[in-house]
Amino acid sequence: MMAESVCMEAKRFIFLDRDGVIIKDKPYIHEIADIEFLPNAIAGLLKIQQLGYGFIIITNQAGVARGYYTFKEAEDFHGEVVKRLNAQGVYIKKSYLCPHHPDFTGNCDCRKPRAGLIERAVKELDIPMAGGIFIGDKDCDIQLGKNCNGRTFLIKNGQYQTTEEPDFAVHDLMGAYNILWRLPK
Repeated sequence: MMAESVCMEAKRFIFLDRDGVIIKDKPYIHEIADIEFLPNAIAGLLKIQQLGYGFIIITNQAGVARGYYTFKEAEDFHGEVVKRLNAQGVYIKKSYLCPHHPDFTGNCDCRKPRAGLIERAVKELDIPMAGGIFIGDKDCDIQLGKNCNGRTFLIKNGQYQTTEEPDFAVHDLMGAYNILWRLPK
């Protein structure tokens, strides 16, 4: 079954962070040459997809607000990540990017942990927010999941110290799969 048809049939969606979860997080990453998938990221996503989940990426990209790169460069970079995932059989239903940072652009409703991008996804894609699953590597990802009354998975990649208590802590997306397949549907 093609990845796209799996996602089209998905009734449940996972909200994924990108940097530090799917690809290696490097400061203000935006150069296509710097894309490096994390170990077990693609394998884990493929296994999770086989469980019937679709994927929505929610990412903060403050480098745009800071002037390190343009919104178009951020979109192009992200598009390449999605293209490479598709080529491996992982289908991303939709991606949402927050280009803001409160110190440079003021507050917005789309920067995690605020739920603006989740609310937009729920409305645009006509999917339920209830029972959402959120996977990320930072406190803002876990806070977002809690703000949306979802189940939270923290990817403990050793890059960031976290204080928020997730529902589950794993080392990578394969670890998330190893828990997800056991959860009630």
